[in-house]
Amino acid sequence: MLASEIRKIRKIRAEDLDKISKIVMEVFPEDCNIIIRYIRYIYAFVRDHSYIVEINNELVGFSINSVEYGRGHVMYLAVKSNYRRRGIGKALLCVSLIHFFHQLDLSEVFLEVQTENIPAIKLYESLGFRIVRRIPRYYVDGSDCYVMIIDRGTFDNVCEKICMRLLNNYDLHEVGSLFSKSSRHDYYLSN
Repeated sequence: MLASEIRKIRKIRAEDLDKISKIVMEVFPEDCNIIIRYIRYIYAFVRDHSYIVEINNELVGFSINSVEYGRGHVMYLAVKSNYRRRGIGKALLCVSLIHFFHQLDLSEVFLEVQTENIPAIKLYESLGFRIVRRIPRYYVDGSDCYVMIIDRGTFDNVCEKICMRLLNNYDLHEVGSLFSKSSRHDYYLSN
């Protein structure tokens, strides 16, 4: 993090959708039109579970999440290319996991990732996700995906401390209610 940066994580808002669309065009160029339409279509259902990162008031990354059959689902996670490898994606995942495990009291979170996307797979594994299966021809371009999951116990025992340290670098006041059911509330907001 640069000393002059002001990093903020908050829930997504309707006015963020155009900026999110620009990131989708950069990160998912082959499928961007489908993804943009889909995110706009499901916005009302996912807005309470989805987050953005702003750095110096610029939207640089987002996580679109949902709850499906009692499990958390990280549907889309994207960070602008010039902001990658700075912990932004990991911070978005951390806030999403805290939301799912501590606010919603879910027992499991899953996501899908392209089998060739090694940087993303390593990011997910660094927070305790594990590959549970492969789905052939999952994506529009015909490529396969891995389904990865993390359970509440793994989060509590393995990566929660990583998340606490990482989130130390972000203004989380707009997601303060995210931590209201957690005894960690004061830690997240005061550090």
